[in-house]
Amino acid sequence: MDIRIQNLLAFCNLILPNQPIYNQQEGIIEFTIDNPELIIESLVSWGIELVDNIGATVQVSLNQNSFSLFFDEEDFFGRVSRSDFNADLLILHSTKGVPYFFDNTTHETHLNFSLISTDYIFENTKVYFDYIEFLRTQDHQEDKPFYFVDYFNDALDQIIFTSPKKEGKLSIPFKHFKPSFDRNKSLRKSFDDFKTSFDDQNKHLPKFIKYELFNYLPKVDRDERMKVFIEKMPEILHTAQQNFEIYLNDLSLDKLKSEYRDSQDQYFTKIRELLGKVINQTIAFPVSITVTAFATFKVSDPTQPVLTTILLLLIVAAFLVFTLYTAFLLSIQQDDVAEMKSNFEDDFAKLAKNKFFENERNIEDTQHFQEAKNKVNKQFRKFDLAITSYFIIQAIFNTLFICFILFQIGLSIKWLVPLSLLFLVCLYFVYNHFVNTAK
Repeated sequence: MDIRIQNLLAFCNLILPNQPIYNQQEGIIEFTIDNPELIIESLVSWGIELVDNIGATVQVSLNQNSFSLFFDEEDFFGRVSRSDFNADLLILHSTKGVPYFFDNTTHETHLNFSLISTDYIFENTKVYFDYIEFLRTQDHQEDKPFYFVDYFNDALDQIIFTSPKKEGKLSIPFKHFKPSFDRNKSLRKSFDDFKTSFDDQNKHLPKFIKYELFNYLPKVDRDERMKVFIEKMPEILHTAQQNFEIYLNDLSLDKLKSEYRDSQDQYFTKIRELLGKVINQTIAFPVSITVTAFATFKVSDPTQPVLTTILLLLIVAAFLVFTLYTAFLLSIQQDDVAEMKSNFEDDFAKLAKNKFFENERNIEDTQHFQEAKNKVNKQFRKFDLAITSYFIIQAIFNTLFICFILFQIGLSIKWLVPLSLLFLVCLYFVYNHFVNTAK
C-alpha cells in the first residue's frame, strides 16, 4: 500500500474511534484524547498539517495542503471544488459508516481504503466540474459564427443559452448546486460523448444539442437544471444526434413520419374502395341467384317443353357469361392491388436504403416504419383472401345452380358430374390465368 494511503489509514484509525466533532464555523475537526501532545506528533509525522490542541482536545484543520479533507458527505458536497481534485480526497464519515478515499494518482475510489468500482461519488463530482469548465470554453466569442453558450457569468452564477429557433433564454445556475448524483451510475461516458460532439467532424451537432436543451430544461425548476442537464445528457445527445443525422441525410423525421402516414392512409383508402366493390358484388350474388331461381320457375311450362328448354339454356348461358365476367372483374381489381402493393414496396425500399435507418441508435424509428408497412401488407393479404373466397363461393354455387337447371331440362347425372367438373376446371383456369398472373 502506498505510504500516502497508509498515513491516511492510520489517521482515520486514530481519529474515528474518538468520536470527532465537526466545528463548521471554525473549519476544524475536534476530538478529545489522552496525551494530546504525543498524538499531535503522530499526526504531523503522517503528513497531517495545521494541528493544535486545547488541553485534551485536539483540533485538525480541514484546510490541508497535501490532500482535501471533508468531515462527511454533506460537508463534501457543500465545500468541494474543482481544485480539490488536484490532490487526494478523504471523507471521514460516510453514509456507509466508513471513510471514502479518492486516489488522485490512479483516479480510483476506495471504501474503507479498499478499492471499490461500483460507487462513483468522486468520479461524478469531478464530471460535474468538467462540465462547468468545458461550458466555460464554449462561451460567446466574437470570431465564431456559432457559440453554444451565449453568456457564462461567474459573478451572477449562471450559464445562459439563447434559443436558436425561437425566442427566449434559458439560464442554469451552477455555483450553489450540490453535485449529488446517482452514485451507482457513472456520468463519465456521457460527458466524453458531449465533449466529442464539439469536434470538427461534428460541425453542426452542437446546434442540435442546444436546441434539445430547450426541449428538456425550461419546465425544470431553475435550481435543478444543472442536475437534469448532466443526468439527461445521454437522452439529449441521442435525440440531437438523431436529428443531426436526419439533417445530414436531408430528412426530417417528423415530416417523414407524417408523409409516410399519409401514404399509408392513401393505400388503406384505395384498398377499402376496391374491397367495397367486392362487397357490392358479394351482395349482388345472392340477389342474382334468387332472380335466376325465380326466372327458372317462371319459364318452366310443361305444355311448351321446347320453349322452356331454350329459355333455361339461355339462363345457363347467362350464368356462364356472368361467372366468367365476374372472374375478369376480379382480375382487374387484383391487378390494381398488385400494382399498389408493388408501388408500396418500392416506396418502403427507397426509405429503408437511407443511411439514417442503418444506424443502430435509430432502431426504434425503423421499427415504427416497419410496423406501418406490416399493417398495410396485412390489408393486402385480407384483400387477397376476400377475392379468393368470393371467387370460390361463386364458382361452387354457380356450378351447382347450372347443374340444377340442366337437370330440370332432363340431362342425366352421369353427364352432369363431368360437365360440372369441366366447368370448375375452366373457372380455375380463368382464375389462375387472370387473377394469379395479376399477383
